[in-house]
Amino acid sequence: MSRNYVINIETYYIMAVGVKWKNLNIQKWLLRPPPLRPCKPGGTQFLKNVYKYSLIVVFVFFLYYIFFSNKKAILFILKSVFNIY
Repeated sequence: MSRNYVINIETYYIMAVGVKWKNLNIQKWLLRPPPLRPCKPGGTQFLKNVYKYSLIVVFVFFLYYIFFSNKKAILFILKSVFNIY
């Protein structure tokens, strides 16, 4: 079951990265300020930073998974980060 969850996370992030490279209009639509609400200055910049750092973390996770595919260590990381037991 936990192995299934790892595969699901991988496919989800592969899909997200593929959508990012295929259609950048989706990214512009996500970084748009929300309608009917005054947006604080720097809000979209904060979202861009979160998006960038999450992609970096996912990329490092993939490198670790591909080159050092130690399943016990990966499951330990997932359990400690997402509280999966």
